Amino acid sequence: MRIAILAAAAACLATGPALAETMTCKTLIEHSATDTDNPWQTVNDGVMGGRSSGGSVLSDGSLLFKGVTNTNGGGFSSIRIPVERGAMAGTDHLKVHMKRDVRTYSMTLRTIVTAFGRRIAFRTDIHGAPEGEWGDGVRKVVWF
Repeated sequence: MRIAILAAAAACLATGPALAETMTCKTLIEHSATDTDNPWQTVNDGVMGGRSSGGSVLSDGSLLFKGVTNTNGGGFSSIRIPVERGAMAGTDHLKVHMKRDVRTYSMTLRTIVTAFGRRIAFRTDIHGAPEGEWGDGVRKVVWF
């Protein structure tokens, strides 16, 4: 499993029907070729006794995520990064510039709002370019 993310995420406000042409974005996470410290935290299913492995490295300004996911009984390999509080205020879309393989990837955004003792989260699959090509995955974020 490999996924490379460049200028990893941007919070966007879209106006009108032509989404790509009317989108104004604020970069949330971006890596440059000179970055050496990787701020992404790896969380694999090993925290629950699973057998998946994975993680990320920074390479030439891109984040490379790779690993092996155990699909027998479920499994996951993930990376996380905190986003500054209020960074997505006033936005209604999230844009991810990435090159992906054939697998389905998802993104989860957790809020500071809780319900029943747990933080409320929004999850969506990341759709972008075809396998091996760079592209932008744009997803509508439904805030309440």
